[in-house]
Amino acid sequence: SDMFRLSSFCDIRLTKLSFFIGAGLARCWYEYPGNKNVYWDPNASIEVTGNIWKGGSLRWYTNWQSRYYAVNPNPQLSSNANVLETTISMSQSFKHGIQARLYIYNPFVKYKHEVENTVSADFERHSEVWTQGRRASLSLTYRFGGFNDYIKYVRRSTRNTDRTKE
Repeated sequence: SDMFRLSSFCDIRLTKLSFFIGAGLARCWYEYPGNKNVYWDPNASIEVTGNIWKGGSLRWYTNWQSRYYAVNPNPQLSSNANVLETTISMSQSFKHGIQARLYIYNPFVKYKHEVENTVSADFERHSEVWTQGRRASLSLTYRFGGFNDYIKYVRRSTRNTDRTKE
């Protein structure tokens, strides 16, 4: 398998907010005996992150991706899929190493729809899959213990006296 990817992005960081905008285009191909799968993979993403309140943050991330699969030289598989996904997350740190995170995936999409068409000289298949679009999760984390950022100096050094000369 081989891939060529071209991408660009802009990352702007302010005191309490940061913005990320990116776009890319990839040309992917997979070869195996008798077939060569080739497709374009364009994508774009936007992310806004803010540390708006004390100990907490809010993040909005949207990603769009479109894939068109085609086989060359003998058409065997062709498929076109557009995917738009959004994630909203909020986190809050509390005393004693406790942190809570809330994730909301695809809040504006009730169901995700994926379509795949398989075509060859003597075979044709059309497949549609509907999956749950909206999801939410809550994460609670408790951190205990710590690591000192220094190593104590020992007055006695270690000697390797068990080594012999050959």
